[in-house]
This record gives sequence, C-alpha cells and structure tokens, in this order.
Amino acid sequence: IADFDLDLANWLVYPRAIAALSVLPLATDDERRKARDIVRAFAGTILGDDLSRMRLLEIEYDDDFEDTEDWNTLVIRPQDASVFAIHTTDNWVLELATDGVFRVPTPFKITKETRLAKGIGTRWADSFGEIEDKVAWDPAIAQRIAERADLSVGEATLLCFGAPDRDGYGKDFLGKQRREIIGLKVAEADAARTVFRDMDDAKFFGLISAAVPDDPRVLAKPAAFADLLADAWKSKFGKRVKIPPELIALAKKELDVDDDLGKQLAAFAGDDDVWFLKPDLRAYSDLGGWGDEGGLVATTARELATLIGWLFLQRPVGCPIRAGIPRVIEKMRAVLDDPRVIWKFDDLYVDDDLAKGKAQRQALVDLVGGKPFELSGDADDPVKASRDDGACITVQYEHRAGAGFRPYKLGTRATEKIEQLAKIMASNDEETGSFTPMSDVEIAQLLKSERFAALAARVAKTDVPEGQYEANPLHSAKKLVTKVMKDLSISEDAAVLYLQTLALAEPTQAKVTLWNGWKPKQYQAAAAELAKKKVVTEGKRERAGRSIFVKGGYSKGSGKNLPMEEWKQPFYSVLWRHVVTEPAHALFARAYKRIEDGDKP
Repeated sequence: IADFDLDLANWLVYPRAIAALSVLPLATDDERRKARDIVRAFAGTILGDDLSRMRLLEIEYDDDFEDTEDWNTLVIRPQDASVFAIHTTDNWVLELATDGVFRVPTPFKITKETRLAKGIGTRWADSFGEIEDKVAWDPAIAQRIAERADLSVGEATLLCFGAPDRDGYGKDFLGKQRREIIGLKVAEADAARTVFRDMDDAKFFGLISAAVPDDPRVLAKPAAFADLLADAWKSKFGKRVKIPPELIALAKKELDVDDDLGKQLAAFAGDDDVWFLKPDLRAYSDLGGWGDEGGLVATTARELATLIGWLFLQRPVGCPIRAGIPRVIEKMRAVLDDPRVIWKFDDLYVDDDLAKGKAQRQALVDLVGGKPFELSGDADDPVKASRDDGACITVQYEHRAGAGFRPYKLGTRATEKIEQLAKIMASNDEETGSFTPMSDVEIAQLLKSERFAALAARVAKTDVPEGQYEANPLHSAKKLVTKVMKDLSISEDAAVLYLQTLALAEPTQAKVTLWNGWKPKQYQAAAAELAKKKVVTEGKRERAGRSIFVKGGYSKGSGKNLPMEEWKQPFYSVLWRHVVTEPAHALFARAYKRIEDGDKP
C-alpha cells in the first residue's frame, strides 16, 4: 500500500480517544471526515472488536538491511501462521497471529511490544456515526473543568480541545484563528500548554481514553463530557498540586528553559514517576545518548538545580510548587548515592598516530588503574582497553576514549582522582563547550553538598511567614539586619537593601519591591541612604534594573543573566544561571562575614 499516512498505531491503541478528539470544536472538517471514515472502516472488521490476536511492534534492523520499498509504503506479508503489516519508514509492524502464537518478523528485531485487546467496538462505532456535527464551544465548560480538576482556566481550555499541537514550535502554537475561537491570548495558551507539552501519546491519549464514554453520543453534550474529562484528569494526576500560570510565565522569562519545563515542574507538583528522578542503570555503552531519558544525568541535574535555586528565591513561602523542593532534592541525592550509577563524560577523540593521542590514552589507563571493566563488545566498535577502580572508569575504542565516574564516591578519597579524570577528558584543544567534564563533577558535588541540602531543610522548616520571601532578610535574617543597622548606623530599610545588594545576584528594583512589599519611593529612599554612606556605588548599567551596586568590577551578563558585580562571583560559580545554591539567610550571613573579615569590595 503506497503513501500510507494513517496513524494506525494510535488508532489501534486509542481508537475512541482519537475519534472523540475529531468532534471537539477545534477539529477541522477534514479531520472529522477522516475520523468518520476510519471509524466506519473499522466497524464490523477484524480491527473493530477483538484484537487479542494482534500486537503492535516497534522494530529496528541491521545497517546492511536493504529496504526495496518506496518511502511510506505499507507491506502486507504472511510468515507461518502470522500476517504482518510492515511500515519500515516509521519502524513499526502490526502482527495478526491467526493461531494465537506471536512470532518475530524477519529480518527485524523487536524493540517494543504493545499487546492489543479491545478495538473501537462496532456498536460504539455505529453510534459515533450518529453525531451530526462538531461540539459547540462554551467558555463556561472550561471553568467547569478547571474547578472540578483543579486546573487553571487556560489548562482546562486546552484539555477541552485535546491540547492540539501541544508540542508545536513557537509561543503561538495554536495560531490566531484557533486562539480567537477559544479565547486565549498567546502568553496564556503558551503557559497552559506547558502541562501537556511533554506528555507522550501514551499518557495523553490514555487520559482521553479514560474519559470517553461507552455511549459516544455523550460527546455531543459538552457539560457531561467535560465532567468525564475532569474526573479522568483527577484520577490520573490528582496527587499533583496546581501549577500557577504566572509561575510558568515567569520561569520562561527568567530561565533558559526548554521543552522539559512542564515535566520538570510536574515533579515539584508531586509527579514521582518522572524519569529524571530515577537512576540510569543502563549498560555503560548505552549511556550518554542525546535526548536519552534513562535516568538522572548531569545535564538534567544542572537544569533541576537551577530551577530549585530559582524557585527558592522567586516564589513566596507557601507556594505549593516551591514546597516540592525537599522531595525533589531528596530523590536527586538518592540517585547520586546509588553505587550502581555511572555518569559518563563525553568521549575524548584521539589521534592514535600522534604522540599526544597515545599519551592521552595511557594517562587515562594509568590514572584509573583497577581491573578491566566488564562490558559487552561490539564487533564494529571493539574495545581496545578498559579499567575500573570502583570510582573511575575508562573504556578505550578506536580513535576515541571514554570515561565516567560513580557520583557516590565523591566526598571520599577518590574525589581527587575523579577530578583529575575530568581534566584529562577535557584536555583536547578543541574543547570549547560551555560545559566541560569538570562541570559534571561540580554539579554532582553541589547536589551532594550540605549547603544544597540546606535548601530542602529550609523549605521544610522556616521562620519566614507564609506569603513572604526568603529573599527579604527582614524575615529570613532579622538578627543580621539589626547588626548591620548598628554596624553601619543606617535605617532598617537601608540595612535590608544593603544585604540584598551584597549577596543576591539580581536585586533589581522590581524584585526588591516585590520581595520586601515596598513602594518604589521606599526603595529609592533606602538606595539613596546607602549611596550617601558610600557603602555602595551608584550608576547606570544596561539591563541591570537597578541603580546601586557593590563597588568594583562587574560582568555585563549574557543570556538571561543580568549584570552582576565580580565580588559576588564566588557565590554563583557552579551553575551558569545566577541562582542561589544555598538558603538566602545563610548567603546573607556569608556575604556579610566577608565584609567583617576585611574582604570588602
């Protein structure tokens, strides 16, 4: 069958969900027509009811496999008592085992199997055909779902419409025409889709399937179907707390977040099933692939640590998402304390014909020592040498050398060797990336540190009243504010602003007034008092958002980082984004201690 573009996989696994989405208000006439045709085609056939002798397979094949079929061609092929529908373009196979015995389709390898059981149902399909037109839209329905499922109105609205193009490119993923139909602005829709963006088809269509009624004619009754959608959401995600839309919008504005923001925030909201809070226990040779979701790795750990530091400072005490910090930190630290976990560095490419390449290989082997590292070989990529001493690992291949470390060994006598290993792996002249192997070691050390653990402890127990901010030392470090007032002979407001300017990376006027509950004039008066005392310097710096600074040099800031004084750099040396990595009250105390010890800017 040439030009086969039917999403047969999802139609077989989630037939009622996809059919239901076709009658929702944003579905096009063409989408409804196609859905009706497919439902009608399935009814009364082998694809309509009992699918127990069928399974859907994801496949792979050897590099020397020669596919003689044209692109997007579906091939029907019998093999013994099975009949296979093979789609090599998208790497899937549908099998019908006429005798109930499943087989492996030659010459392929099965990478994933989905056993099918129940089809769309012929009676359900016949009733679906009685729905005459798409469902009319009533904004009150979104409000109904929002209240029942504890979602924002924007999130509930997208759920009503099946979150179309949830993983689409750009902020305006819906387009003006569809947004006008559902009544959402670009920013509202973009924030709302964060909840759905990272859901794979199995999770999303599974959610819709759970809501679809046995009588499809209920789909034409918006209020009834809305209740079913809300109940399905609560059943699947009921343990999660609501993610405030303004939090999502601010995170996108201030952090270099990617498409994983929704998934990462879900972890703070109570989703313990996310892959990045689990150890990656795959074989060494499988580690390190781009976009892998096998478990927590250095890249994701860095993103989560940044999000934790940002949430701690920018969200008030009592924020339900911020309240998830202790649980997330606990799970991350548990991964790093697992002796089975290996964090793999990027491979080091070496020229075996040069003395430098040979020296690099030998340096790795000599440093690691230990015994050969046991791993399965690949005839096309043979292992030349390997070593494992329990903390460090190196695996040598043709033209490249690999290495990794076990994070649980950090903090022991092996720490220095792990750091030396990272330096060797970063010794290529071409090493120009933002993150080096040493960065991976540093993020692991940060997560295992007492100061980072203190963030969790402070969220769990704090003296700061609910609704207030740890960034306000009047609440988080009251005694220190009193001391600064006395030492510098300044007012309470000036002492508060001085500590914020001294320790925090980006104490903009807008943020300080939010944290402190001040009016602009109150900020300006405190700033003028500090300038008069000559404990800060005044000036204008592009993008700084403030007019007073710690004395000395400063960096202009790049990306989302605003200009920051060089004196503060030691407080923000591990993460690329300048967020706190320890509780604010401890940071205020550490910064002022430097002043007392004579390390003045």
